[in-house]
Amino acid sequence: IPNGTLEAGVSLIIDSANANVVQSTNKESVSPWLTVQWVQNDFLGGFNKLAFQWGQGSAANMHSQGSQQIDASSDTRQWRIIEHMVYQPTSEISGGLVFIYQDTKQLFGSSLKRWSAGIRPALQLNDYFKIELEGGYTSVTPKDNASGGGNTNTRSLFKATVAPTLMIAPGPGGSYFTRPVLRLFGTLAAWNDASPVSPARARPATLRRPRAPSAATRPALRSARKSKPGTSARATIAAGRSREDALPASRLTAR
Repeated sequence: IPNGTLEAGVSLIIDSANANVVQSTNKESVSPWLTVQWVQNDFLGGFNKLAFQWGQGSAANMHSQGSQQIDASSDTRQWRIIEHMVYQPTSEISGGLVFIYQDTKQLFGSSLKRWSAGIRPALQLNDYFKIELEGGYTSVTPKDNASGGGNTNTRSLFKATVAPTLMIAPGPGGSYFTRPVLRLFGTLAAWNDASPVSPARARPATLRRPRAPSAATRPALRSARKSKPGTSARATIAAGRSREDALPASRLTAR
C-alpha cells in the first residue's frame, strides 16, 4: 500500500479450566482476537493508524492480560474501529487525534454501542513551555433495557481542557511525547440528562439530622475503635456511608 503498511494479527485465549468445575453455558474454549490495521509512519511529521478489531468469548474485552472476561460464552463479542493520529508538521505545532467506535454484546453483562472522539493540539512557545488544549466527546447507547439500567437513552459527555505545560527540552523525536512534563490544567465537562452522573440528576445538598450507624457501617465503626491511636472513626464511617449514598457509576467510563 503506497505510503503505508497493512498489518494483521491474531491472539487466542485458550480456556484450560478443569472439566470437573461447573462451566458456563456455551463457554468458548478458544477465544479469538483479530486485528487488521493500516499504518503510516511518515504522516505530517508523526504517524497515522487505522485499525479494525474483532474479539469473541474471553478475548472480547481486547486486553492482553489481567482483565479478560473469564469463562465467557460464545455470545460475548466486540468489534471496534480505531483511528489514531499524531502530527508534528513544525517544531512549534504538534498534537494527537483519536476516534473509536465500539459495538459490544454481553461484555461483562452489557450490550452497548459507543463512540468517542478526541483531539489534543499543542503550541510550543519555547524549549521548556507549551500550551496544550484538549477536546473530547463520548456517546454511549445501550442496546437493551438491562444494559441501560431500565432504558436505552443515549448517554453523552463533552469535555474541554486547557493546560499550560512545563517540560524538558524536546529530543529528536519532537515535543509531543517528551516526558516528564508538569501540567496545570482546567477542565470543563458537561453530561446530558440521560447520564447517571448528570448534574440534573444529582441529589441537592441538604442538611440532615445525625443518624445511627447502619448495618453496613457498624463493622467499620468496630474496626475503627480497635485501630491504632490517631485513626479517625468518623472518617471510616463517612466512607462507608458514602458507598450507601453513591449514585450509580457512569457507563461512560470504559471498563
